[in-house]
Amino acid sequence: MLNKTPGLIVALLVIASTTNTAFGSDQDNMGAAPTPNMFTAVVEPGKGGNCLLTPCRVYYRMPDLNAPAKVVVNNLPAGTFEPGKYADLGSFNDPTLRITVPGADVPTAYVNISDSGNF
Repeated sequence: MLNKTPGLIVALLVIASTTNTAFGSDQDNMGAAPTPNMFTAVVEPGKGGNCLLTPCRVYYRMPDLNAPAKVVVNNLPAGTFEPGKYADLGSFNDPTLRITVPGADVPTAYVNISDSGNF
């Protein structure tokens, strides 16, 4: 049993070091562009994205408006965010997300989630 312990510790350290990348990090709530992966979609007005697995963390590049703007995801408010930055909209399981900025003349962004919880 003792000879397997170092391998187990290494495996746990590897998993722990990749978890923030795979599931998104709380430090990415707003600002620079996060890196897309199979659990993360990075979209902007008129440009969509995909997630292969759920939950899908969605980041939306806010349009360059003159003031903070409200964002709506599938007809539900997601929050008010600063212009020109990446906003963390949260994690979703819906098969399709429709992201809009009401009152702003910007195109809708869509996110398609392939897995939708079916493992």
